[in-house]
Amino acid sequence: SNPHITKIDLSGNLKAASKPEAVMDALASMLLSHPSLTSLVLQGSSANQMGKTIIPLFRALQLSCRLTSLDVSNQNFGDDGARALFDALRKNCTLTYLDVDNNNTGYAGMQAIRRCLNVNRTLWNIKYPRHDIARLAAGRDRGDVQATVSDFWIEMEECMRRNKENPGPPQLVESTYTIRKNQAAVAQATGTPLSSTPTPLSPMPSSSSPLATLPPTHPTHPDHHYPTPSHTPAPPPTTQST
Repeated sequence: SNPHITKIDLSGNLKAASKPEAVMDALASMLLSHPSLTSLVLQGSSANQMGKTIIPLFRALQLSCRLTSLDVSNQNFGDDGARALFDALRKNCTLTYLDVDNNNTGYAGMQAIRRCLNVNRTLWNIKYPRHDIARLAAGRDRGDVQATVSDFWIEMEECMRRNKENPGPPQLVESTYTIRKNQAAVAQATGTPLSSTPTPLSPMPSSSSPLATLPPTHPTHPDHHYPTPSHTPAPPPTTQST
């Protein structure tokens, strides 16, 4: 084995029928035994997709590995795979870039992303899942889907911005956007005015180092249908194998 390898790209080379358990075990072992490995690309193709058989690999992300970039797009693992992936990333403290688009992920998968980013403090660049969003829109009223996704992605962008500017170990945090929504609901129900000053973003439970308040932002990806972004995420690492 090469102790200096930094990137593995197996795009389009994996499929569920080719001994997936052995392949996933080998990849998981490599993640844990090669601290130099920082980028893993497992992008599927129309002919080769792992489906839910990729899930065992995600468990390795909970353990000590140095991976900072992961591409598991177009693997068709659905909401079950999304839940497994983002549950694992709740305990991960190294990954910063993730492409998880085109996996037939629905609202349950989106909620898994949300739960993850309420805890994860290093993942700050998730590629906007435009294919999965388009699939959702095709099955329901487009306006309703856009409103739901816009609301969801505003909160995710805020969490990712927080992680980029103030990374740290996993810690349960409620976003300013969620706090403001809850405050608005209470104000409407009680008939009391809503304060113009957002409640500061703070960890739960209390911490001696509260996070700074971050204003809500809009989606930063150029191919979405929402307002113009204020900043653009950095591209994934381009480090090559040695």
